[in-house]
Amino acid sequence: MIQQNPKYFYFIIHESTDPIHVARKPSVVDEHVAYLKTIKAESYLQSAAVIKNEDGDYIGAILLCRADSEHHAKSLIENDPFVKDGIWDINTLKVHEVLIMHI
Repeated sequence: MIQQNPKYFYFIIHESTDPIHVARKPSVVDEHVAYLKTIKAESYLQSAAVIKNEDGDYIGAILLCRADSEHHAKSLIENDPFVKDGIWDINTLKVHEVLIMHI
């Protein structure tokens, strides 16, 4: 459960270029989307976007999560099927705490 003054974290993560992981992506997409819907319903995931390259290929994602701590937020990403199956390369993960501006 999120505390009263939650923190927000912005994540950038890129996809693996390993051919084995690239080939497995289609078989993991449904599980990945279901996971994102679950953490969205639990009010952890605030927003998500796909990163595309100049050719229009998906190469990663940007996520905005609400969590009690950076550790908690990272665990949300680490439990994503795309991370567990190596589709997203955890070594590319960048995390930034952000302040949401309500303007």
